[in-house]
Order: sequence, then structure tokens, then C-alpha cells
Amino acid sequence: MVIFSAPAFSHNKVVVIPMGGDDGGKIYASCKKALDAGASSGDGVYMIDTVGDGITLRAVYCDMATGTTYEAFAFGQYNQSYTDYSLLTIAQWQSAPVQAAFLWYYNSNDGFNNIDEGF
Repeated sequence: MVIFSAPAFSHNKVVVIPMGGDDGGKIYASCKKALDAGASSGDGVYMIDTVGDGITLRAVYCDMATGTTYEAFAFGQYNQSYTDYSLLTIAQWQSAPVQAAFLWYYNSNDGFNNIDEGF
């Protein structure tokens, strides 16, 4: 079993609002865009609008050192490819933001996804 992470959203409009705060309602395309605009309040859980309507918000974990968005974690087989998921390397697992994102996702979703139907 290996762990995969889902990439950042690719929608046209993404609202990034730090949990417990407000960045003024500006619309960003990703956590990276928010970081570049100076709207970051550090690593952590942010709410983003996954459909670009300004209403439908979803919690994601943002690594604001790099602007990386972690949407989901799942397990599958190391020698398979899965649409919309990237295999995490050992070096990535040693990263504090990846570990924090994984723990946040696992705890808030009662586990993680099985993306391999044969598993």
C-alpha cells in the first residue's frame, strides 16, 4: 500500500479564506495565487470555492511555503497510475506540511480513500 495525494484544483475561480479568518473575499485560482498575492496566513486549512460560484466552499490544506494545495489523500498500488492523484515520495512524507495535511485529511474524513478497486 502506498499513499497518493490529489493535486490542486484547476477551476477558473477559487476563493481562498483562512479558517477562522477572512482575507477580504478576494478570488484566487489556487493557494499558490493567494500566496503570491500576500493573502497567506501560513500553512493550514483554507476554504476554497471548488466550482467558482462564490458559495460552494470546500476545506483543503495549503502548504504556504510552496503554495501547494492538498485536496485529498488515498491509498493504492505503487506501480499503478491513478487519474488526478500523484504518488508521494519518501522525501515528501518527511515534509512537515505533508504530514500535517495528511493528518488533517485523515481526521476530518474518518480515514482516506481506496482508489484501487482491486485492493
